[in-house]
Amino acid sequence: NSFSPNGDGANDYFYIGNISQYPNNTLEIYNRYGQKIYSVTGYNNDWTGSYLGTDLPSGTYFYILDTHDKPGKFKGEVNIIR
Repeated sequence: NSFSPNGDGANDYFYIGNISQYPNNTLEIYNRYGQKIYSVTGYNNDWTGSYLGTDLPSGTYFYILDTHDKPGKFKGEVNIIR
């Protein structure tokens, strides 16, 4: 659960496998202080590790993914490497 959004074309986005099978999903990402820094319905593997147009620093962030389907909710961490 790590990615390196540095524009080199490899691992530039937070990737969630098979997310396209759950088009009504919701994804929320939080920083270590509990501040929500990203929220979207219909996530499509396109988050580049930014908040309000600014690149976030390297570090660990936390996500909640709700598929709104049989698998349900998933929680975990994602690491940004810059």
